[in-house]
Amino acid sequence: MTRDVINNLICELVANRGITALTIAHGMTSARKIEHEVAMLYEGRIIWRGSRGGLYASGYPFLEQFVQGHAHGLIR
Repeated sequence: MTRDVINNLICELVANRGITALTIAHGMTSARKIEHEVAMLYEGRIIWRGSRGGLYASGYPFLEQFVQGHAHGLIR
């Protein structure tokens, strides 16, 4: 899958060349694989920021809705 090839390339560049990568991901697969720190944007503002591990334990309703892929909730 092309997405996975790109994710692997980003991880390799960061690890082997010591670079910093800023990525914008719309899917949790990419976020879980390549991000160390994550920020969630909503209506043009950062509404949550934390570690990749905090994505599933934040207790923050907006983030939980997005991570779990629920259609109904605070995000419209």
